[in-house]
Amino acid sequence: MDELFGGESLETTCFDATRICEVNTWLASQFDAVGKDVPDFEYTPRSIAELRKIATLSHAKTLAATILVNDFLEKAAEYRSQAARLREILENVGLLAQENIPPSVISSSRVLANIANLLDIRDIELSSFLVAVADLSLRKTTVEERKAKFQQESKVLLDFTRKAIARLTYLKR
Repeated sequence: MDELFGGESLETTCFDATRICEVNTWLASQFDAVGKDVPDFEYTPRSIAELRKIATLSHAKTLAATILVNDFLEKAAEYRSQAARLREILENVGLLAQENIPPSVISSSRVLANIANLLDIRDIELSSFLVAVADLSLRKTTVEERKAKFQQESKVLLDFTRKAIARLTYLKR
């Protein structure tokens, strides 16, 4: 019986046929998605194994992407409901229309938004502000240290230049 299938058993041939069918189905779905035909290729055990590996990874990544998309859609719906709730609260208080808000409050909120963007703060927690200010302070200290180092090096180079000019003047005499 093995001789009928080129020295392979019936189970191996069926298993390979199943893998080939899986690969062909996946390839067809991928090429159909971009409007192309599946190119002809040689069905070798290695090509089928590699394509099957790629198909498995593709399925896993597609599943992960689907889970993320669903999560993002759920979060977006929650954000929209929060926005509707906040809009309702602002309407009840009379602060929804910008005309009802004093200009000083508008300019102050713009200043705060600009500062938050400069400090890369994404929430209104005091701890976030303190961490951002501490980080800015560390950066300032680092820049000051570099500046002092460059000034020192500049003084040393200026002294060398002065000595070189003096020596040149002495040698010219």
